[in-house]
Amino acid sequence: MALAATRPIYMTLVHGEMETIRILPKTYTDLEQVARDWLKPPDGATFALRVPTEMASWATSRLIQGPYIWIANDETWQIAVQGVTGTRVEIVSDAAPPPPDPPPRPATPVLEMPATFNLELEPGQTVALDTWVTSDTYDMSKTDDNVTVDGTFYGKLAIVHKPGNHTVDFTGTRYKEPGLQGDFWMDASIMRRLAIVSKQQSVAKCQATIMAPSPQYCDYYISLSHLWHLGVTYPQAEMLPDGRAKFFVRTASKNGYLEHFQTETVITSLYYEVTPQVGVDGAASYVKHWNGSFAVPFDSFVPHLYKILETLGVPAKERTNFICNNLGSFSQHKTIAYRLMSPGRLASAIEVSVTTDPSTWTRVFVLWRGLPDDELPLFAGRGEKEAAEFDWRGEVNWSEASTEPKNFRVLELSIMECI
Repeated sequence: MALAATRPIYMTLVHGEMETIRILPKTYTDLEQVARDWLKPPDGATFALRVPTEMASWATSRLIQGPYIWIANDETWQIAVQGVTGTRVEIVSDAAPPPPDPPPRPATPVLEMPATFNLELEPGQTVALDTWVTSDTYDMSKTDDNVTVDGTFYGKLAIVHKPGNHTVDFTGTRYKEPGLQGDFWMDASIMRRLAIVSKQQSVAKCQATIMAPSPQYCDYYISLSHLWHLGVTYPQAEMLPDGRAKFFVRTASKNGYLEHFQTETVITSLYYEVTPQVGVDGAASYVKHWNGSFAVPFDSFVPHLYKILETLGVPAKERTNFICNNLGSFSQHKTIAYRLMSPGRLASAIEVSVTTDPSTWTRVFVLWRGLPDDELPLFAGRGEKEAAEFDWRGEVNWSEASTEPKNFRVLELSIMECI
């Protein structure tokens, strides 16, 4: 299927005070479908379409009596748009106006962050304890007065017992452009780790395939928490004022092909990269033995991951490409530690949505890293056997509806090597 050589013509679709921009349909049937998909009028609601006479060509408007051209079939539609490069179509209906685009999401609460404790064993002798501070409800980015913390914070935990007192001092930072402000300190071990992490970067590579039962227009939105940043996209996404990004596409067929209007290209999927803001320990802290991760030798990992993707209903073509695109990175490591991000945590970091309702989603986000030999004992009881018996469908909230061709379905496959 080829796109026309000329750029698409747009129309403004209006209902009351609400407006939206859509590609100008070629037929009345397509026009009515676009209008109904946007307004979603209930059964029995009045519904009619009209074009202001002033929006038609001069040759057409001088022949029309009255302020509007009422659109009821292909003939009236062709009369209204003949000789124009764009138009305004008004919906006359007693249905409620369509909702505006989703408002910007509030800042995602910070429920976990790395921390370093300096434990005083005896006067003049301390050891550093690296840990991860987590909470189910407490937002660590805000004070008790709901003021956002941005900079450096200090704390001190005193462990008191007779005959002596022992203390634990801790520090943590929140990154702030163009750098940390005010007085702060970092010990030598933290500076060494920071120097190593700064040379490498963890990047999440995300690819979304849309499968629709029939051709239709679709807006695909990406919303990121303030701890994640959008990188390259393909095709080029449109950046919105609220910090979100949007792809405007038309589903061409059931096989997942998409028409991207801004670049006038036919594509099989939408691609984008996001980068997390991480602490001094890097994104490697996302994949630990205590947070649902498993460790599998490289020789077994590739067929093991392939079976997981098959269990989640990922088609053979998509799971094969997914494995092959990352095979070179996997092969650099003797053992792979990995996990799949749960829907709740994934949505709080990277939220995606479409304007088509209803829609069925399957989001598979693989976090992985090469596991050094000295960490293997920590993964005892969390190896290949345990991973093969794990309920991966439950982990990603998989649904039978994702395999039904009659449904509007979105399959997103993402992967990030946690450095």
